[in-house]
Amino acid sequence: MNFMNKKHGAFILAIISCLFVFASCGERADAYRLYSDMNQAMENVTSLEGAMDADMRLSVSGESIDLQLETKITAISRPEDQLDLAMTMKIAMAQLGSFNTNLYVKDGYIYQDVMGMKTKSAMETETADDLTDTYDSAVLDFAKDAIIESSVKPAEGGKELSFTLDGEKLNDSLSKLTDSFTAQLGNDIGITFSDVVYTAVVGKDNLPVTQKLTFSCHLTIEGERATADYSMTMHDFSYNNITEIEYPADLDSYQNYDADLGPSET
Repeated sequence: MNFMNKKHGAFILAIISCLFVFASCGERADAYRLYSDMNQAMENVTSLEGAMDADMRLSVSGESIDLQLETKITAISRPEDQLDLAMTMKIAMAQLGSFNTNLYVKDGYIYQDVMGMKTKSAMETETADDLTDTYDSAVLDFAKDAIIESSVKPAEGGKELSFTLDGEKLNDSLSKLTDSFTAQLGNDIGITFSDVVYTAVVGKDNLPVTQKLTFSCHLTIEGERATADYSMTMHDFSYNNITEIEYPADLDSYQNYDADLGPSET
């Protein structure tokens, strides 16, 4: 009898263990399915408004530099892959103070106002694609095999998706987020990424209200090691509510800019 009880007990424990495994796999599949539904819903977005806050700390040789970025975004998708865009940004560095920079896209041109220096340039196809990516997909693109852990739980107005992701499998996606920073450090850079924590609150329309991303990258700059810690939050987003962007009245006065020659008179 005791033998049978032990045998039954082991059998029951095995069943319970299997149920936990199946539940975990089901939760992972459910989270990724909702993430995929969110990406699909964003492909049909015609306009959006929202904000993005980003923090970065670069640590090297026992010293650190902190950078904060506050951005407001308005974007409208036009026929034939055209894009209207307005981004107002405040950039703050604890050691150097803060400054404002604004970027606008209109009629195939990029207009930039950096601390009062106003320039315009024709938008290249690759640049247009990169800017379009700011709104027609999730802030981070990843495949199912990158998921280490995932969960779904109720949230106000929808569901919260949470993922821990393998940074090694997200090299391309993460590089797009860090390129603007690492490009300033020169070409002799080695870079690896930590695991990533990504969360999104998705509304009943499958569109993200908030997205948050945190990760670290480890850099080798001319033989010296450094670490950059990133945190990015996209919040207060609304969709398909606007048809026009109110641009600055002086866009026509922005100077033409050539990457080789610099600004010139219009």
